[in-house]
Amino acid sequence: MDNVLGSVGSFNMDGRSETEQKIYIILAAHKGKFIYDRELGSEIYKVDISGADPVGEIEAKARDALSGFPWAEVAGVSLADGKITVSVEVEGKVSDFVLSVGEV
Repeated sequence: MDNVLGSVGSFNMDGRSETEQKIYIILAAHKGKFIYDRELGSEIYKVDISGADPVGEIEAKARDALSGFPWAEVAGVSLADGKITVSVEVEGKVSDFVLSVGEV
């Protein structure tokens, strides 16, 4: 079983396509923190979860992070039970990517 562990929790890579792995890393990584590519990642971690429209802000930041990948479209975002779920559609298939709120 291949897992990615980090400040955002864990993500099981078994059975995940390379594309899904890339999307997860892009959404989970804090933009500007990866020394080899400062543009890699998202700014989802900057969203104030207690703000007026955190779901809208998360969706905008997810879209921005994935803007370099025209084949990946943010299909939706939900916020519940301390988890952020970003749904992304690629070639007609929607996959969910779950990030922990306190750790993002």
